[in-house]
Amino acid sequence: MLRIAVVFVIVIASFVAPLFAGPQDQFSGRFREPGTTPGSIGGAPTGQSQGGRGLPTGPMGPSSPRRQAQPVMVRVDITINDQRAGGPAEKKTLTMLVADGEHSIIRSEERQKGSSERGASGPSLNVEASPVLLQDDKIRLTISVLYDLPEVPGEAPAKADDPAFTTRLQESFGLVVDNKKPMIVSQSADPRGSRKVTVEVTATILR
Repeated sequence: MLRIAVVFVIVIASFVAPLFAGPQDQFSGRFREPGTTPGSIGGAPTGQSQGGRGLPTGPMGPSSPRRQAQPVMVRVDITINDQRAGGPAEKKTLTMLVADGEHSIIRSEERQKGSSERGASGPSLNVEASPVLLQDDKIRLTISVLYDLPEVPGEAPAKADDPAFTTRLQESFGLVVDNKKPMIVSQSADPRGSRKVTVEVTATILR
């Protein structure tokens, strides 16, 4: 009879003990406070950090899908107007075709005949463009322009011993433009004179 009574007491205790203790965390093997979720740290719910500090413990959400470029070409026209004081404007236009989301480069450089050294190069005109199609017939356009302003014919330096300088215009733009609509993106001045250089951009979607 005594042995039966002992077994009965043990069975009753196994059912009563969980009522006085918090549920056991199956991941850590420790008892956790009621109202918290399995896998929490220090009694903080999953997805929150203890004491409001530190890194969150919950799973991260899915990353944003990468944008799919459209199979469409964009024609980019870049016009450089070089206006000298008292003289006619000199216009240079460069045109390139670029696919949506791609990158195109035009590099034009003057070199001495028969020379392959970079130090022997003359004025440069370099243009880069990268378009991304947006909604409502708009285009996000990133362009870069490098332009060496040519010397004015017959213009002499202020002093006979002054070194020969070349003015270089280097610009980069991040734009949102309308399809087929020209936009003047910059107007720069020559630091040595009254010349003005204007850059105009037109992007045309070829459907």
